[in-house]
Amino acid sequence: MNKWNIPKTKSITRRDFIKDSMAGAGSIALGGAVFSMISGCSDSSPTGPSNGGSQPAELILDLNDAPYRSLQSVGGVASLGSNSIDAAGLLLFRESGERIRAYSRRCTHQGCTVGPFAGGRSTCPCHGSVYDTAGSVVNGPAPAPLPQYTTSLENDVLTISR
Repeated sequence: MNKWNIPKTKSITRRDFIKDSMAGAGSIALGGAVFSMISGCSDSSPTGPSNGGSQPAELILDLNDAPYRSLQSVGGVASLGSNSIDAAGLLLFRESGERIRAYSRRCTHQGCTVGPFAGGRSTCPCHGSVYDTAGSVVNGPAPAPLPQYTTSLENDVLTISR
C-alpha cells in the first residue's frame, strides 16, 4: 500500500488480458444461449405464440391458389413457412368439409420447426417429437400439443387468426 492506502495493482500481460476477456465474453454468450433455450421450452401457450403484436392478426389464403389446393379435399394438408401469424410457419389440415385446422410449426419441446405432415404425422428434426393431425403429441419429448390458431372457412377462402 502507498501513502493513500490504495493497493498496488498487479501487472497484467497481454496474454492474461486476452484470456480473461475471452472467458468473460464466453460467459455472456453462454448465458444468452441458456436463456434462449429456456424461453423456447416454456412457450406452450395453447393459443399460439405471439409475434410481438407488430404483424397483422389475420392471414387469408385462397384455396384455389396452387400451394393450397390440397386443402380443397377432406384430409388435405399444407405447410407454410414464416408468415404474419407465426414466425415458425403453419401446418394446415382439412379435417372436414367445414373445418381446416392450423397449428404452429414450433415444437413445444425446444422450439425447433417441425416438418410438414406426411402420413398424418409431423416430426421435429431436433429431438424426434411426433405430432398427429390433431396437433397432439404422438411421441415425445414434446410436453404439449402444437399451438393451434383460430380458422374460418368461407367458400374457398381460409382466414387464420391469432
